[in-house]
Amino acid sequence: FFFQAEDGIRDFCLSRGLGDVYKRQIVFTGGIEKGKLISKAAADNLVPCLLELGGKNPTIIDEGANLDNAALRIIQGRFLNAGQTCLAPDYLFIHESIRAIFTEKLLKTVKEMFGENPKQSKDFSRIINSFHFKRLKNLLEGHGGRILTGGQADENERYIAPTLIADPKVESPLMSEEIFGPILPIFSFSTIDEVIAFVNSRTKPLAFYYFGPVLSKNKARLLQETSSGAIVFNDAVFQLGNLHLPFGGVGHSGNVKLGGQAGFDALSNLKSVMDRATINSFPFNLRFPPFTSAKQRAFSFMVKYLDFPQHYILRFILLIFLLLIAVRAFKSDKVGPLIIQLLQELLGVPSGPSKGHKEDL
Repeated sequence: FFFQAEDGIRDFCLSRGLGDVYKRQIVFTGGIEKGKLISKAAADNLVPCLLELGGKNPTIIDEGANLDNAALRIIQGRFLNAGQTCLAPDYLFIHESIRAIFTEKLLKTVKEMFGENPKQSKDFSRIINSFHFKRLKNLLEGHGGRILTGGQADENERYIAPTLIADPKVESPLMSEEIFGPILPIFSFSTIDEVIAFVNSRTKPLAFYYFGPVLSKNKARLLQETSSGAIVFNDAVFQLGNLHLPFGGVGHSGNVKLGGQAGFDALSNLKSVMDRATINSFPFNLRFPPFTSAKQRAFSFMVKYLDFPQHYILRFILLIFLLLIAVRAFKSDKVGPLIIQLLQELLGVPSGPSKGHKEDL
């Protein structure tokens, strides 16, 4: 059973008894705190609970990156649906050598996508409800950073302008919780070690985005030394559109993969089925007492080297049996010459013995 955070959590899973409709499986999409409540209620009733919780998705812009591409895809990914997507880039780390020029490209891209006044843009969404509008408005206060663009808010329209904030305090609420809105913090880095240490000191994100050279060593290090639901190179958000990729988080960002074969498996009962033959002669009798030393040696050998399904062993035994029959038939007076004649016809060899030979194949 699926439901969203804004459903009131269906009267908190029908007052934690969950109800008959919930007793097969729960798939919950929402925030971490509500996810904890759902997970606890599910555990109390032994109901499988799959969580997709989002998180703060780090985005790295390394030296050598295609900056035009990065600006387009980051601004689109962050401000799609006014930032109200769990996969949106949540904060940027820009290499110090390119921060100035890339920041200008970000500001330029915001204007190109949403115009001089984004409030009038048909392509810029509004915040889903008053609760989240007020939450986001509070994030715009007391962060200690510098607003580069945006920051305007209109409660009547639930409008918050696309906002870029330089160097907010890392301990501020803006950097402590998932933003889920049109606000993008920006930081600098000089070495990839700084980024890895910062990301690993926090809860594991739903996605990790890296913009940089294809053969970058930093790219390889992020792949090996960080953990996230997904890692995407030179794009953002649109991994969700690939139906062959599992979608989901790890740790605080979720515990399930939905999408592709992984999603089918997650929502299915993978029932084990075993259908055995009734043969109990060698080698299948090795499992039964008494366990002589010869049996134990044979059994150990089979476990170590012959880890095959039973039907493979039966086919192998049948093949050996047929080969023995074929060899015996070939040696017989009637079948052997017949096979030799067929081979002569197939190979185009003249029949009958040649001079100096008893037979010539």
